[in-house]
Amino acid sequence: MKATVLGFAGGVKSGKSTISSAVAQVLGCPRVSFGNYVRTIATQNGLPAVRETLQAVGESLVRTNVEQFCSAVLGQVVWKPGDALIIDGIRHLEVLQVLKQLVLPAQLKLLYVEVAITERRRRLIDSEKTAKSLEELEAHSTEHDVTTALKSQADVIIEGTRTMKVIVDEIVSWASKFP
Repeated sequence: MKATVLGFAGGVKSGKSTISSAVAQVLGCPRVSFGNYVRTIATQNGLPAVRETLQAVGESLVRTNVEQFCSAVLGQVVWKPGDALIIDGIRHLEVLQVLKQLVLPAQLKLLYVEVAITERRRRLIDSEKTAKSLEELEAHSTEHDVTTALKSQADVIIEGTRTMKVIVDEIVSWASKFP
């Protein structure tokens, strides 16, 4: 997996950040996160780091200059094109397309983390203080590509309700097939 970049996408509360962090740790790869970058930008601008605000900030960054946004996210770690990397939180098809160019000559493989909506609702209630339902959060334009275009572009779909060890072992085994 020396020159492979693994990108993670999935619906709100699918577990993609937890999974991508665990995979990065096992593989010894650097990891970047769109969510962490957007949270930093929101905080620097005095905005609350709540999901609704983060969705708006992320959408603005994509619309303003998607290549600059992607480059800034990649710049969160010491990394150079052609090296292995884990990218968490891909939410737009155009972001995926730009990332595939930015990581060359490495290949970007997209993993889609799928979790039933009932489980994602439970996770949302357990972890976030928001008055919005999962359906309201996913109605935001930031989430539109996730369950449609990105899922259809995924190289592999990961069932995200199994134990972390099973999920990580599956991903590591799958990723080991790539140069």
